[in-house]
Amino acid sequence: ILTRSDSLHPNRMFSEKSFISLFKQAGYYTSWLANQEIGSTFLYFSKECDTIQFANIGESVEMFDSWLDNKLLPLLDYELKRKVSKHFILLHTIGSHWFYNSHFTEQYCHFRPLANNRIVNTNSHEELCNSYDNTIVYSDWFWSQVIKRLLKKKAIVIYMSDHGESLGEENNYWHGTDRKEQRNIACFVWYSDNFAVNYPEKIKALENNSQRYYDSSILFHSIVDAADIQSVYMKDSLDIFKSKQPMHN
Repeated sequence: ILTRSDSLHPNRMFSEKSFISLFKQAGYYTSWLANQEIGSTFLYFSKECDTIQFANIGESVEMFDSWLDNKLLPLLDYELKRKVSKHFILLHTIGSHWFYNSHFTEQYCHFRPLANNRIVNTNSHEELCNSYDNTIVYSDWFWSQVIKRLLKKKAIVIYMSDHGESLGEENNYWHGTDRKEQRNIACFVWYSDNFAVNYPEKIKALENNSQRYYDSSILFHSIVDAADIQSVYMKDSLDIFKSKQPMHN
């Protein structure tokens, strides 16, 4: 996702740097804020950043208690105070990973009954879906807090999940297998009024492309264009900020 690697060119991730290096070459200060461990598949890309901060020290997927993305907000506030003219910030959230109940608070528990056991098949389908849906409610609040901090800046937020989740399709749950629902990932784009004023053509193209079908290979090309960076590595057909014909039907 962070590189030009895709299903047709999977080895690019081993031979090329990520878009973070392009941001640095264009004069951006780059920050990686993590609420997950840095995995082996993207360890070297995280090290391309000027700074890395962790919100999840001492936590692991084996924990039953609270592991919340709001721990990233103080780190974000710190980074937003940096006296830099251009800033790229990557937020690596825990989102909706299992164990779902660890990733939302009582305030955002809108759906009950909840899953109550880490052994998936001891919970009912309704319980698993309710717990998962509560993580979405919490994530909605979390990203609203991120956006709130950027309202008066020339800023854009691109959210992309690295995988979907199976929630009972053909009696499959969780993730880590090659299934349709796990390949259909979540993505959204938010931009501030200041950004829209400065880049009206990008916003027009974004709106024109909003109903078209894409895959995660768009991220590299789109985020570079969103930052107004020009690069020979960019491919217009994978850039949601350029008007074009749909990539898929």
